[in-house]
Amino acid sequence: MDGTADGRRGFSLRDELEELERRLDAPDEVRVRRLPSPGIAAVLAFFWPGLGHLYAGRLTASVGWFVGTAVAYWLFFVPGFLVHAICIWSAYRAAEDAGG
Repeated sequence: MDGTADGRRGFSLRDELEELERRLDAPDEVRVRRLPSPGIAAVLAFFWPGLGHLYAGRLTASVGWFVGTAVAYWLFFVPGFLVHAICIWSAYRAAEDAGG
């Protein structure tokens, strides 16, 4: 054997391990997650109750705010407006809590 690990010509276990280590140390692609902006979350919630929470990554809260605001508007305009305002504030806070 001519100094190779398995007798194949040009194969070196040491070289393969060094190549693997180099690939693991320097990934080809780095993904960066953009944090949600509280301002964008508030604007989205203004136009569609619950959408700001969805943008902030809170699906359950998004559905709850959408249904709750719709019911409040259905009951009477003033409670709907109040719930909608609280929804906007809550979406802002949710985006802040997510790190934005």
